[in-house]
Parts: sequence; C-alpha cells; structure tokens
Amino acid sequence: MMTAVVPCEHRSETVALTIQVGEQDAVSVVVVGGELDLATAPELAAAVEERVVAEDRRLLIDLSGLTFCDSTGLATFVRLRTLLLGKGALALAAPLPAVRRVVAITGLPDCLGLHSTREGPHRRPAP
Repeated sequence: MMTAVVPCEHRSETVALTIQVGEQDAVSVVVVGGELDLATAPELAAAVEERVVAEDRRLLIDLSGLTFCDSTGLATFVRLRTLLLGKGALALAAPLPAVRRVVAITGLPDCLGLHSTREGPHRRPAP
C-alpha cells in the first residue's frame, strides 16, 4: 500500500491524495481517495505507470474515496488509458456524484470505462 500526502502551494492546508495499490483476480486495483488535482495528479500517474510499465495490465481505479477531481485529474485518466492501449485495459469504478458529474460533463465516461460500482468492471475492465 502507498499513501501520498502532497502539499499544495496555492492553499494554506495540505491536500491529501491517498493511493492504495494491490491486485485482485489478475487485475491491478488502485484505490484513490481525497483530491485529484494539479498538485496531486503526478502521484497517481507515477503509482499507476509503475504497475503498467512492469507488464501488460488490466487496471481498475476505484474512485469511491475521491472527493474532488479537476481537469488535471481527468487528463491523467486519459493519459493512463492511452498508456494502456495495446497493453491492457482501464476501468474507473464507483465514483462519488461530484466526480461522476465532472467525468460526464466532459463526455468521457465511455472512453474511460466509467462504471457505477466496482463489481461491474472488476472482472473485465473496458478496453
């Protein structure tokens, strides 16, 4: 398990992004919590890229603890999907309503393999 706490210079408080990495049924599972933004997105990208570079992967990102996601976070998801093309598959699962809305507004739910629950994509992430 990895947990990252990233200081954010444009705010007085620390913005925390928690990242837990594991594997279940031959699927890499990354559980994220907190806020995904300009300050914290590199931490998520690094954690996931480390798993993907090692070998072909099916990847599930559990968003159930993610309370905020800005455009940098969305760009990170798109970049990770691109990284997995031809190597594996990406699925995003269980977003809270605020995060689901941000993804929906951009028109990216199908592209990113967004699922309401973790059980749906866990067995077979969307390509």
